[in-house]
Amino acid sequence: MTTTISQQTIDIVKSTAPVLKQHGQAITTRMYEIMFDRYPEIKTQFDMSAQAMVLNQQNLLLRCMPMLPILTISML
Repeated sequence: MTTTISQQTIDIVKSTAPVLKQHGQAITTRMYEIMFDRYPEIKTQFDMSAQAMVLNQQNLLLRCMPMLPILTISML
């Protein structure tokens, strides 16, 4: 199934790029703190060693950038 993304969504995602570039690590660190606090059962899906966690966060941030505005709003 293919989903078309609206131009408004594309514009929103593109507008977040400078913020993500500057604050991406802090955003993902806080996101994981909230996520693991609210849903501790998902910790088993992650390698919790310090070095691997940072790499996982950075890799996930790159993969999740298009969804970040939606994820952020849903965590509020």
